Amino acid sequence: MNKDRKQKCKRVGIALAAVALSAVLCCGFVACGPTGNYLKEELVQTQTGETLWEAANSNFKKDYATMEEVRAAGSKLNTQLAEEGMVLLKNDNKALPLASGGKLSLFGYRSYSLMTGGGGSGAGKPGSYGIPTATLTGSLTDAGFDVNDALQSIYDGKSEEVSIDELSGAESSYTSFGDAAIVTIARGGSEGSDLKTHDAPGNADTSKHVLELNDAEIELVKYVKSKFDKVIVFINSANVFELGELNAEKTEDNLGVDAILWIGQVGNDGATAIGRILNGTVDPSGHTVDTWERDFTKGPTFTNIGDLSQNFNADGSRSNNNLYVNGSVAYGADGETYHSVEYREGIYVGYRYYETMADEMTPKKRAAAMRGSMKASSIPSATASRIPPSVGRSPKTSRPKRPSTRPILPSRSRRSSPTRATLPAKTWCRCM
Repeated sequence: MNKDRKQKCKRVGIALAAVALSAVLCCGFVACGPTGNYLKEELVQTQTGETLWEAANSNFKKDYATMEEVRAAGSKLNTQLAEEGMVLLKNDNKALPLASGGKLSLFGYRSYSLMTGGGGSGAGKPGSYGIPTATLTGSLTDAGFDVNDALQSIYDGKSEEVSIDELSGAESSYTSFGDAAIVTIARGGSEGSDLKTHDAPGNADTSKHVLELNDAEIELVKYVKSKFDKVIVFINSANVFELGELNAEKTEDNLGVDAILWIGQVGNDGATAIGRILNGTVDPSGHTVDTWERDFTKGPTFTNIGDLSQNFNADGSRSNNNLYVNGSVAYGADGETYHSVEYREGIYVGYRYYETMADEMTPKKRAAAMRGSMKASSIPSATASRIPPSVGRSPKTSRPKRPSTRPILPSRSRRSSPTRATLPAKTWCRCM
């Protein structure tokens, strides 16, 4: 076969393959849309007439006959996702699981109004699709627990934490509902705005950010610890949260608690899983995917986010993220300003930063840091992690495996105003 004939055959072969592929693709487009209360299948016709799908007398097989069945199946799947996704961050002294039939006291207004989602497109519409929104009290009751009604009546309709004086009215019920106390702490978030890195509401200290305990929550945890032997904290948030104080070994004079369960934002159905986790019916098999720092301000990313007002200029004023040209704010033709954020941490986020930074410490400094004898101000951010990635505990088993390098916990009392981080010069990282 000569060269011209080979090329001609090759072109014909390619053309035939393209036709066959287009036929397969045309037959694959099927439009399914709601009609009444069930799903209806409709075939999109091709320009050449009958599709191979029709010619084969084939048909799309529906898994559910009605929309009600679809929603019920979705609710069941949502509950399974919550059971397998919630993370047991702490479980000291075999706090969990709780004995079936236990009598529980719930604190924090979010215990009675769980945060189901964020703002904007992340909010969803719980309760509006024919499946009632699951609640924490309902989940606990379904799991065989009794919930303190006296506390529930105090929190009914509240949209902020109640005072300790108000709670004292229910103290006579604590003995009858004293098997465990649950404190729910919630945080939201939304598209179009950043969480506050300073001047967070509810704090006398203006340097505190949103993702740490506020004054009322600190007071509540102290109060609950003084009244109950077993205290469990739920983190009702899609964000990571500063847990150094709650995660500390429990003593009478600190904020350490017995167990911490990260429940996320529960959506329409996720709360159903909580009771089943507490009574041991299911294990929360979720794990963290990154490092949770004890003090966020000492992490490599904190100074490089948002409007940058968490940083200070040389004259003591707060910084901003405006674009400057020759020392002046730059303006566009219509008077608009320009803003920028420089992600100076590069790839050094999470364990990549902590592992490489710890490796660069001298043996003497590393040994001192491990003993906890170094001043907090001299301990690199690499040692500030408290909860490493891939941590999650089963209430039926002992502590999980942890990295061989024990995290160092710098004192919160030594916290200073954040400055821009100096990052290591290495271009590699060790994977865990």
